[in-house]
Order: sequence, then structure tokens, then C-alpha cells
Amino acid sequence: PLVTEGASSQFIVYLSNSSSSETLLDINLVAGTAEAGKDYKGLLSEASFSAGVSYDPASGKVRVSPGVSSFTVTVETIDDTIDEPSETFSLEVGGKSATTTILDNDPAPTVKAVAGDTVIEGESAVFTVDLSNSSSTETSYSIKLSGDTAESGMDYNALLSQATFSTGARYDAASGTVKVDANVSNFTVTVATIDDKTDESN
Repeated sequence: PLVTEGASSQFIVYLSNSSSSETLLDINLVAGTAEAGKDYKGLLSEASFSAGVSYDPASGKVRVSPGVSSFTVTVETIDDTIDEPSETFSLEVGGKSATTTILDNDPAPTVKAVAGDTVIEGESAVFTVDLSNSSSTETSYSIKLSGDTAESGMDYNALLSQATFSTGARYDAASGTVKVDANVSNFTVTVATIDDKTDESN
């Protein structure tokens, strides 16, 4: 099956024939690139079965009622806000398996907001950067320091290579960008201001 994250994946199981008595079959959910509990519900006790079929947690097997030759197993996938590639997981029943591909529905993250603060000269200014969402891979964004009424080099240290970035973010001087690690949705940039002896406006 091919499903968008957050939708249910339905597996169809066909038996070679039906039986006049109840049968037990081995059954397992197997993680591929998708992670159980994060990308899909990995407990078979949470899955839905059709045709009177049920999962027996004591034996770890599926109970198939007499006369049943096919049934479905429905597994819920989990909708998140992480930009990620398509991921897979499989259902194994009686030695046979099928794979579901989960399609991501989240855009690549963008910078949502940047917030600064008011500091006394000589103290450090902390900027908080919020992203629209996180990504499963490293992302990068343009970054620069610019003065309004403050003058670079006189009122604040304008070198981003000397700024301090919180865990999960770092400045790349070669590209002039900030690189953000996977699964990070916000970070801070701390810039030193310069204490001088000049009486001046804010």
C-alpha cells in the first residue's frame, strides 16, 4: 500500500484456502525506514482486523475463524510535522509479507520568526530563531547581522564566526549560512555588544 502519513494502511491477507476450524498464523509488523511508535502504530493490539479475525497477544499470533479465506489488517500511520523522505514498514503473516510506503505531507522548514531582546551595552544579545517545522535532515538558511542605529564593530561584534549558536545550529563561514541539525525547530544566536564610554541613544 501507498499512504499519506496520518492515513490508515490496509493490508489484504489471502489464504490458500479456508479451514473448518480456527487456525493460528504468525504475524509481525516489521520496521523498514519507518519507526514504530513514531511513524506508525507498531502494536498489533492496536491494529484492526476484518472477517472476525483477531490478534492473540499471549501467543503473538492471529486467530482466523473457520470459513475465512481472506481478511484485512489495518494499521494507523502517525501524522507529524517533520519534513522527511518517504518511509516504509511491512506486515508479515504466515511467512508472507507486504510493504507500505508512507508519503510525507510536510513542507521543507522555513524561518518563521526571529526575536531579539533589549540589553545594556557590554551584555550579550540573544536572538531566538523559530522554524516553521523541523526536518529529518540537516537544513541551512542565510544569515547576517545588520545595524540599525547600532554600528558594527563599535556597538556590537559583527562577526558571525564569533557569535554563539545553541546546540543543533552552527555558522558555516564558507557558505555564509547557518546549518541546522535534523529534528531542530528553533535555536538561539548570541552576539556580544561592546561597552564604550560614549553617551549615546539606544
